[in-house]
Amino acid sequence: MACHCGDVTQKMHLQHMARNKQALKQRVTSCFQNVVHLLEEFDSVSLSVEAALGLLPRLRPRYYSISSSSSATPNTISITSLLVSTSGGA
Repeated sequence: MACHCGDVTQKMHLQHMARNKQALKQRVTSCFQNVVHLLEEFDSVSLSVEAALGLLPRLRPRYYSISSSSSATPNTISITSLLVSTSGGA
């Protein structure tokens, strides 16, 4: 993000966070921030859509889903899963 920053002070702050992973982790986790929050705070950052999407973490596969309703069945938990089988060959 720092290389896309127009304001010198904001750029220096972003570079500091990039060098100091502990400071970045503390800042993001203590305030529950994400990329959107940082872009709002560092408003001189100008990113293309492609560059912004590159900052987002990849989605991990979801292997199951909690499919119960606490209002319908308060004492029951249901989990739904699907077994996917693929066959080799073209």
